[in-house]
Amino acid sequence: MATNNPTNENAELDCKHWSDEETPDELLQRTLTDFYAAVRSIENVPYAANRSEYEAACVSRGIVPLSDHECTDYGIQYGEHSPWLNGDKIENPPERCIELKLAARRGQGVIAERKAAQAARKIALPEPVMVKCTCGHMVEKSEVMSASLGTSCLNCYDRMSA
Repeated sequence: MATNNPTNENAELDCKHWSDEETPDELLQRTLTDFYAAVRSIENVPYAANRSEYEAACVSRGIVPLSDHECTDYGIQYGEHSPWLNGDKIENPPERCIELKLAARRGQGVIAERKAAQAARKIALPEPVMVKCTCGHMVEKSEVMSASLGTSCLNCYDRMSA
């Protein structure tokens, strides 16, 4: 499917109507068979696809790739991407389902890339420097307080300030 946001005219074209020769159940069964065949065709696309894998999979199926931002949308990540029967027509045809399933796989890749980038940005904190106060306790250098009787920790400050 080549459109990402169908207009009302295109939406009508995207729905498969049943005819007098085919009952709604037969239409649904045929559509589901097409859908499962299409799902099997994307099994080789990784669940956390990188951008080039995603674009290659889209181009090979005639699908316009979505942006990374669109691929991480809640509806794409957690939506149900399968066809269903709505009255006399099939909503969410197999082609659209595959487009959304590929986008969801790219979305998982974007999320994994973001987590890896965050982990790489984390700075290792230096070990704290411990010092011995006049009160006799070992504390981090940043916690040492100056009292009238010398240096003290937080717990001894009142006693050392007398």
